Amino acid sequence: MMLDVDKLLNIQYVHSNIPGITDAIAQYLHESCEICLKFHGHLPGVFLFLDGNLAPSHSLPLIWKQSLPVNAPQAHADLQDSTEDGAVALALLLVTNYTDYAVVSRAPKGEGFDYFLLPKNQLHANGNETNFLSFSYPYHLEVSGILRESRNNSRIQRLQEKRQRFQKFGTKGTNLVIIVAFDTPAATMES
Repeated sequence: MMLDVDKLLNIQYVHSNIPGITDAIAQYLHESCEICLKFHGHLPGVFLFLDGNLAPSHSLPLIWKQSLPVNAPQAHADLQDSTEDGAVALALLLVTNYTDYAVVSRAPKGEGFDYFLLPKNQLHANGNETNFLSFSYPYHLEVSGILRESRNNSRIQRLQEKRQRFQKFGTKGTNLVIIVAFDTPAATMES
């Protein structure tokens, strides 16, 4: 499965067509992402470089309407949390817009991954689209964010850590990993 990369990536639409995300959570994730992009001086239209076995080396323009509330910097002052949550915003959009999967639920702590996925063609087949927690799906998403890459903290290193995590937890099935670095900005997508 390779990405169809002929679209824009609008971070304001993190809530659109994502069954496992509420509008309130989507707004928070969007703000976190915008805070991290703004931290590095990125403006709407900046290109997100994509790589990995799910993404041909390609760049997508990131767009958003600069709409942060005045107190957003104070609300998102913990940049470590904002980095992780901002990376989730981009990862959810990448999965939703460029893969055959839908994000259907947040995974409970201790599962070894962040979200449950379901192939889009099976989304309505289970007859109960609103209660995904009662099902066990063999499709998983793990997300990691990096505010500023360094030699000791790179997308490649994080990807290796996530692979080891899947092995440690014995996570079977389809495992997607998306690592986002905000300084470039760049995202690595692997299956």
